[in-house]
Amino acid sequence: MTCRYIGPNNFSGTLPPELGNLVKLKTLYMDSCGLGGEIPSTFAKLTNMVNLWASDNPFSGKIPDFIGNWTQLTDLRFQGNSFEGPIPTSFSQLTSLSIL
Repeated sequence: MTCRYIGPNNFSGTLPPELGNLVKLKTLYMDSCGLGGEIPSTFAKLTNMVNLWASDNPFSGKIPDFIGNWTQLTDLRFQGNSFEGPIPTSFSQLTSLSIL
């Protein structure tokens, strides 16, 4: 599976860590899906990620450093969440990123 759409929905709870096992995933659209909490550490395995749309959800905590290892990432949308802290310095490795 390379693409997954899970929003918009009225889900509740947190992101299932098992999504991090979809290592061939390139696109994950989860805008307004209703899931929240921190991004699971298992998402570090999603190194083929190109598009991640996760806007308008109750995600919280710090933006994970491991996203800087997703060097194919071109489009990252996190607006409308409750993340805290600075943008990770690892984002300097995202040379293909064109939308933040």
